[in-house]
Amino acid sequence: MNKRGNPKGRKVLYFVVRNMMRQQKAAPNHIVDYYYKLKKQPHPKKDKVVIVACINNY
Repeated sequence: MNKRGNPKGRKVLYFVVRNMMRQQKAAPNHIVDYYYKLKKQPHPKKDKVVIVACINNY
């Protein structure tokens, strides 16, 4: 995780991904699939690390 780019933009994207996780039943998408793929690995990553990886994939 790094702090490059616009801080407000990073914050907005963070909340967008969190809301995607909350609303996954209503609107499934590839970001939610990627989140669970990273969480299901043999060495699961922590929640914030996975969310930042989803932001970078977004």
